[in-house]
Amino acid sequence: PVGRRPGFLPLSLRDWLYLLLRTPVSSYFFHRFLHGLHRLFHGFRQGFCCGGFRTGHYPVLVSIYGGPDSPRVKDVWGTGCSQWWAYHDVIQVVLDNRVSGPLGKKGLEAAYRHLATVEVQDFIDGLKYFLDNSAVNKAKTGVYGFSFGGTMTTLLVTEGCDYFKYGIAGGGVYDWALYDTHYTERYMDTPQVNPEGYASTRVMERVSKSGYKGDRTNMLRITHGTADDNVHFQNTLQLVDQMEKDCKDLELAIYPEEYHGYRGLKSRHSTMQDYKFWYRYLLRRICRKHLLKNLVNNYGTGIYRNR
Repeated sequence: PVGRRPGFLPLSLRDWLYLLLRTPVSSYFFHRFLHGLHRLFHGFRQGFCCGGFRTGHYPVLVSIYGGPDSPRVKDVWGTGCSQWWAYHDVIQVVLDNRVSGPLGKKGLEAAYRHLATVEVQDFIDGLKYFLDNSAVNKAKTGVYGFSFGGTMTTLLVTEGCDYFKYGIAGGGVYDWALYDTHYTERYMDTPQVNPEGYASTRVMERVSKSGYKGDRTNMLRITHGTADDNVHFQNTLQLVDQMEKDCKDLELAIYPEEYHGYRGLKSRHSTMQDYKFWYRYLLRRICRKHLLKNLVNNYGTGIYRNR
């Protein structure tokens, strides 16, 4: 939805009911998921694409997590941060893949012993659906996520750089051999039994082989806390080391003594830098200091509120 007033929903319930009663049923359509039985109902088409939309103008920002059995798509209104995106004419999208969605064991089996592979393709397919809309600016597509979402974001901006141009990845796992056994071996088996799976899913090598540019048209920002006792800081060190050897530029923010998620002043700093990143790449504008202060004060750390 595109709105002009932060803090207000783009359309009220009365407006939706008015559109529902006045729009012929033939104007609604269904889009079936590629993997699964659920459908996306894209009704209220006039409400979503209201008058004044400009062709090839609107950036798209995708919020993801993507971990096994951890859906993000819910029937709820967005947070204040979502209203901030709408205020700046950014189309915000939340996507699930077949592994994180409500497909149960069938979905989990799709990624068994090779996590973060089919999930990447699912997110690319999901974004393609929106890129087919003539109103979307295909050169301004962003994605952000934390933890498993950070892993996904890194892969999407590198392996999927033809579609996902910019991304902010926080606290991601980049080598499953570095993560805790009780989670990893549930989905990957042990390194002794599945050495090929661990080797083929290492993000360092995948990024190295990707077409990631690391320039104005395709940029990745990575953040991590040095005291992260969930996803160890070693993950980011190894990824950055490989990217530097490959001469692939990136933006990097390290938060000393911070854990899996940033607190206090470090959280505020992270949020401010994230806003600057999106202004610089997605909106192509200069973010003034007074505006940045108002953003953080009004919306806080809402950019990662659902992580």
